[in-house]
Formats: sequence, C-alpha cells, structure tokens
Amino acid sequence: MCRLLAHVARRPMTVAEAVGAADLASFADLSPRHPDGWGMAWWVDAGATTGDDAPERTRAVGGAREDPAFHAATGGVAAQVAVVHLRGATPGLTLGLENCHPFVHDRAAFAQNGALYPQERLSELLPPELEATVEGSTDSERLFRLFHARYLEGGRTFPVVVRDTLAEVLRTYTSPVLNAMYLAPDALYVLNAHNPTSVPYAGDPPDMFAIRYRIEDDCVVVASSGFDQPASRGWWTLDNMTVLSVRFSDLHVAIDRLDGVPVPAYTYQEAS
Repeated sequence: MCRLLAHVARRPMTVAEAVGAADLASFADLSPRHPDGWGMAWWVDAGATTGDDAPERTRAVGGAREDPAFHAATGGVAAQVAVVHLRGATPGLTLGLENCHPFVHDRAAFAQNGALYPQERLSELLPPELEATVEGSTDSERLFRLFHARYLEGGRTFPVVVRDTLAEVLRTYTSPVLNAMYLAPDALYVLNAHNPTSVPYAGDPPDMFAIRYRIEDDCVVVASSGFDQPASRGWWTLDNMTVLSVRFSDLHVAIDRLDGVPVPAYTYQEAS
C-alpha cells in the first residue's frame, strides 16, 4: 500500500510551498507505514512540458522521512507540477529501485497505490512487445505501460482510455485498490478506483483509500488520505470510480466518471 501527493501550480514552486510545510511533514510521517521507497517526478515549468524530454525524476529505496534526499527534493526543487510517492510494497514484490515509483516512460510518469491479483499472472497483462520493455516486477509499472500505450494511439481522452482499459482488465484480474496519478505533458490525471470496504489491516480508518484535492488561486493539490484534510481548509473528497484532471495551462479541474467499470471488490484479507 502506498501514498500519493501532487501539485499543479501557475508558477514553479516546491512541494513544501504548494502543499504547506506542516502538511508535507505529516505526509512524510506516513513513511514508517510505507517504508519501502519513495520518489518524485516533475515538470519544471511550461517550457519543459513542450520539449522532447521525459519528466525529471528522483527516487530511492527506503523510508522518506529520514532521507535527506527526500527533503531536498520536496523542499528544494521548484516545479510547476510534481508527483510524490511513498511505497509500501505489495507482499512478494522486491524492494529494488526499479520497483520504486514514479515510473517514467516517453513524456509521462505514473505513480500508483494499487495491486492486481493473481500476481502470478502479471506478465500476461501486456502484449509481449510491451512486456519486454518492463524494467521491474510490479503490476503498477505494467498498468502504466498499458494506459500509456493506449493513450498514444490517439482518438481518446485519457479518462476514456482509463475507463475502457479498466473495464477490460477487471474481467481477468481483481483488485482492492487502483488509485493512481498519471503525469502527461499537458495535465495531471488522478484515478480513484477502490473497494470502499477493504482496508489493509484491522484498525485502519474506513477512508484509507480516499483521495482529496484542494483548489487555490495559484495551485491545485491532490493527496491520499492519512493526514489531516478537513473541509474547513478547502479539502474536497474525490468520488470513487472517477478520474480527476488538472490542466497545466490554466489549472482547470474536471472530473470524469468511470461509467461501466466494476467497482473493485477484492479485499486485502483475500489478497493475503
């Protein structure tokens, strides 16, 4: 199980500036529960998004809170858009750097809180030519490659690609949670698809898989649950089975429903 955090801003700003130092510290405090790695991917500014390069990225194995590199990245790198990930590895998957999120390919990046079962059939998710390009062993990287390849085919918006792809994938695989962030050259897309009754461990709060967002004049912030996100401070809860989009050019926010996609029903008790 993992945690997700992102911002899209009108000008380059650090994650600490966009999210707020106190909220970022609370997010980092989640790393003992998600200790297997961390990473950050970003576009520096609008000029970077129109070039030919991939998003910039840094990542490491281990917990974020005690890693000076995490604080250097989130407190010292000014970016117009950034995605941050804390990794709690799915049991059975290795802890190497190749499995740390965000994953980057072409001009996109992807970070996920999710798992697909049965794990022993993950190599069947992709056609052979795409499976050959996978660098790690995670379901998350494979789902990224599948979304990305289909989006590049053209003719469909990213939320429609997600809808069509998940409707197909969930006929073969099951999942407790498939929350994710996809960083494209023009927008941040946030997928919220999870079993609302499943929690990884007894005693976990019922909103464990909630995703919330905050819209300000110069910045939009999106985050997994786990730290204080009250409505009194402008946080809204994203509906389950939706894709939230934040356009870089003007911070326009849109929400598309995943009509026709079955709500994930697998539980972590079954997964274990």
